[in-house]
This record gives sequence, structure tokens and C-alpha cells, in this order.
Amino acid sequence: MDNQGDHAGAIAEYRELIRLTPNDAKAHSGLAAALEHQGDERAALQEYRRANELHPKEPAIRSTYERLREKLQN
Repeated sequence: MDNQGDHAGAIAEYRELIRLTPNDAKAHSGLAAALEHQGDERAALQEYRRANELHPKEPAIRSTYERLREKLQN
């Protein structure tokens, strides 16, 4: 889902995708990225956490989750 910078539109699309497929780690990760780009880092962290729970062996998801978690802890 690439909305050319339309983060609000991407967020709405990812939320709908998650409603339809709640265990889709990529959808949670995509929502997290859109939320982070919009500046909502706490909500993004929750979505990255969920994506990591669903797909714990995916290094990109894990590293992004850990990066943001560390940033928000400081």
C-alpha cells in the first residue's frame, strides 16, 4: 500500500486490512510505519509489537520494533 505520502489514507487502509486479516504481520507493520511517519510513535510501537508477536523471526520487523522501543524509553 503506497499512498504517495498520504499517511492518513494509508492508516485507514491498513486498519481495514487488519480488520479483515487480524493476524497479518505485514499489515500491522505497515500500519506502524504509517503511524510513525505521521508522528504517532506510541501507537506505532503497539503495532510494531503486534507484528513482532505474529512474526518473531522476521529481522526487519524485530529491528524496527526494537529501534522505536529504545527511542521511546529514552
